[in-house]
Amino acid sequence: MSDVFRDSIFYWTFSSTTGDAYSGYTVTDTAALVGVPVGTVFASPYGFGFGQYTVTNIVDYPFDLSAHYGIGYYSEGATAAYSYYDGFNGLVLPTLYGSQGIPTSYGGLGTEYDYVASPFFGGYDDFGYGGYYLIA
Repeated sequence: MSDVFRDSIFYWTFSSTTGDAYSGYTVTDTAALVGVPVGTVFASPYGFGFGQYTVTNIVDYPFDLSAHYGIGYYSEGATAAYSYYDGFNGLVLPTLYGSQGIPTSYGGLGTEYDYVASPFFGGYDDFGYGGYYLIA
């Protein structure tokens, strides 16, 4: 949804307690990130027992992204995960949607989900929701 506030895109990595991890980004109002420096850690929506998010980069824009580019990819809360690390096999896997820049959620951090091609069994495995779904 477009508003009058300038936006930021913050990049993050989710590290699960299983050893798997995935990285992505979320679009939000810049004002929502005041006092949130790179390196800030947030718990999974299900608690630290599922894992944690670490803010890895913040890019501020001098305008509202969705007003400038249109709704969709740059709407408030647009969230995508673009790579997945399979800790057991030591593999970095591209995601189905996020690696193409396509958000899978507009609910913000903790609502992301996506799929990775299973390197051993064919088909796709889902992951996301703050560690609720993992391929491990």
